[in-house]
Amino acid sequence: MPDPSEDVRLIWGVNRWVMIEVGNEHVQHQIGSREQLSALLVEMGVSASRSRTLATAFWHDRPSDAALGIRRVNEAMWRSSGLRWWQAALVLVIALTAYVVLAALR
Repeated sequence: MPDPSEDVRLIWGVNRWVMIEVGNEHVQHQIGSREQLSALLVEMGVSASRSRTLATAFWHDRPSDAALGIRRVNEAMWRSSGLRWWQAALVLVIALTAYVVLAALR
């Protein structure tokens, strides 16, 4: 069991993945909320009160792209862009319209 006075390190990944290190122990998990992060810290031996404080601080400082998904095998290409289907369709329509207008102006 790690010493509760040891530093806790957290590295954010994409698609809600985090790597947490407490002492010599480290785990990787997908975390969707501050409460899940706090619970994982408790599982790793951090006290409940300290885990809530750390989870709040880590969650506040998480990068904006930590929640973005990554493309998986057999997944539509637009999904890896982070756009919703209608946003991807809108971008495609705008690009095609611009192409047609520019082609007509030549």
